[in-house]
Amino acid sequence: MICLIDDGIAAAELPPGVLAGGINFSDEGAPAAFEASEQGHGTAMATTLLRGCPHGQLFVIKLLDHYGHLNDIDRLSWVFGWLAEQRARLGVTLICAPLADNACHLDDEAYRHGALARHTAALRQAGVATLMPAGNRNSPDRVVEEQGMAWPAILRDVVSVGALADGSGLALHGVSKRLAATPGSACATRLFARPGEPGQTSGATAHAAGLMAAVQLRHPGIGVQACLQRLSKPWADQHGHTWPVLADAHLHG
Repeated sequence: MICLIDDGIAAAELPPGVLAGGINFSDEGAPAAFEASEQGHGTAMATTLLRGCPHGQLFVIKLLDHYGHLNDIDRLSWVFGWLAEQRARLGVTLICAPLADNACHLDDEAYRHGALARHTAALRQAGVATLMPAGNRNSPDRVVEEQGMAWPAILRDVVSVGALADGSGLALHGVSKRLAATPGSACATRLFARPGEPGQTSGATAHAAGLMAAVQLRHPGIGVQACLQRLSKPWADQHGHTWPVLADAHLHG
């Protein structure tokens, strides 16, 4: 079961039987009102998720408003606490949460003792992967090779996903934030993928999450790190950094 945390979903746009349920934890509407327009971010994410995992099921949490904003940051921690308690009942094995701030964090020292970090760690220990985008650059003037990731992807127990450029060959997407693994640091971008809908690092996260969910279906009980190892291969760029790249990108590169 994939849990998608976004701005809701247009159920009519999904194949029959894939939507297992949902709940609205945003500040808009009643708890049962987790549906959104077909042009919404969540609907685009679901389309890409199910392309990678056609036999998967979705549980949708509406957390963002219709502008795509998270108006209460503390609510995110509460939602992950709720998921840590309910994941077994719901059957959730993967959480896809395309949320990111505008910063370029180099480590998670400011956040690692917070509630969200504790919940993502507990979920990972229970075999539930949390995938979040490394973040998009908010200025075209930023140096493309600049290191750093958005919060909450910077959290060490989150599977942070960066974007690869479209086209033939392998290259990191110009808008994608990234953080190379270094000795002594627990934080790094854990996977790079070509973006599906809705594009950029959100679409890359959806692409990676769908394929990861498919591996979980084929190998019930597989751990998060073992799943990542099955999905990725190392790739070295021209700057001497080695990045974990989705294996299907190598096939098309």
